[in-house]
Amino acid sequence: MVPQLARVAEPFGVSVYSSGGFDSVTVKHDAAARMRDEGRPTVVLHVGDFDPSGCAIVDSLADDVRKMLADMGADDSVTFERVAVTPEQIERFALETAPAKGTDRRGSWQGGTVQAEALPPDVLAAELRRALESVIDLDELAQIQTIEAAERETLARIAAAMP
Repeated sequence: MVPQLARVAEPFGVSVYSSGGFDSVTVKHDAAARMRDEGRPTVVLHVGDFDPSGCAIVDSLADDVRKMLADMGADDSVTFERVAVTPEQIERFALETAPAKGTDRRGSWQGGTVQAEALPPDVLAAELRRALESVIDLDELAQIQTIEAAERETLARIAAAMP
């Protein structure tokens, strides 16, 4: 799923990371360090299964990263938003649910579960694009893209003029 999501996120200048489950302390620390080094508010958009583990993964990540940022003396102005799968999407797209796994005893789960792969690729792409557009200053992004295009053109001219 990462290549699919990266194709949507790349034009926004956004990186896509995947853990494939609960993140290690090292992965969480590296994420916190990247956020600290950026020095600005960060929004983490999460795509995951709608099941006990899928919801606990992002909750655990949010709690640990915030604590690590505080331990680093960094601004912990990071927010975590679930892009998919949400209860609203389950209803809107009439996604088929399955019972929670009997072996997953996190919390007191009510209702069915849905895997992230249940969202068709085009629908997931549209949901991610909508989420990105809601948290990114699109005017600023357009200005940056214009500057980058001009810089690429200048570099190409310089390279073409080299012996």
